[in-house]
Amino acid sequence: MSGVDRLILALANLLLWLRYAYHHADFSWRKRRLAQFAAPRQLCELVQWRKLVDHDPQFVTLTDKLGAKAWVAERAPDLPQPEVIWVGERAGNLPDALLAPGHVVKTNHASHQNIFPDRETLSRADIEQRLDAWLSRPYRVEQQWAYLGIRPRLFVERRVGDGRPMFDISFRVHGGVASAGHVATDYKTSAARDGYFLPDGRRIQLAADAGALPDDFVPPPSFHRARGFAEQLGGDADYFRVDFLCTEEEAYFGEITLYPASGMGSDDYPATLIYRSWLACIELSWFLATPQPFPLSLYQGAFRRWARLRNAELAREALSAP
Repeated sequence: MSGVDRLILALANLLLWLRYAYHHADFSWRKRRLAQFAAPRQLCELVQWRKLVDHDPQFVTLTDKLGAKAWVAERAPDLPQPEVIWVGERAGNLPDALLAPGHVVKTNHASHQNIFPDRETLSRADIEQRLDAWLSRPYRVEQQWAYLGIRPRLFVERRVGDGRPMFDISFRVHGGVASAGHVATDYKTSAARDGYFLPDGRRIQLAADAGALPDDFVPPPSFHRARGFAEQLGGDADYFRVDFLCTEEEAYFGEITLYPASGMGSDDYPATLIYRSWLACIELSWFLATPQPFPLSLYQGAFRRWARLRNAELAREALSAP
């Protein structure tokens, strides 16, 4: 890499540190190292790069849970989706009949804002208070940029599965190719268990964890069906995580996640696998595919050249399974 490119990347990193000083301090404290936002060397930093630099206008649609449903319906009409039976902007307008088991109440503009009447008993007043609080606050968590452009709304989905065992399955996809799959059972409950898998269904064995799926767990047939849909939806993307709610045989679209774990997850084998696959497709990113104004164009060029060198470096390094 030329000295000029090194200087540009160093200056870009410094400017990102200064502009997002609190975020940089938080990331560096949690990861116990200085962040490399301008030339990301791990998955956690590449997610930060997307949050701070790669502001694809389409990300707003994909992050909006209702917008993503319409986007997916156009591109994968054969992919089932949970039925949306009500949409509104005020909790007070929610019909009482929809606050009963068999439904899920969600917001479209944030993460982890769901009410499951099957799992908790709340009064009408408590439900409205919680929902109105969610609606009143823009989702400004850890610089997840795309959420800021979403008009907050409520919606109710009919639960799928008819009481059968359910699996939460997701795939990381890059240029239409999956790099890793993830399966969770009893998701978002105290009994939750999960594990990572290669796209063909082979288990990625990690260190022993009380929350892990049994070693002999085999993904259901819907795992492979979900993979096909994920690769179809992520054909033009440098990186999507496509989430599904699955029965043994069927996969239902859940959402598209652009900032998994807000880039604060573990630096483990799956993260390394995903990072390599994402960086290999980084030319598909909005930031590199779109002409940038001066002086941002200087960083764009330096980043592109750095990414090519980094990919060549990674190609020479064997990735050993855990």
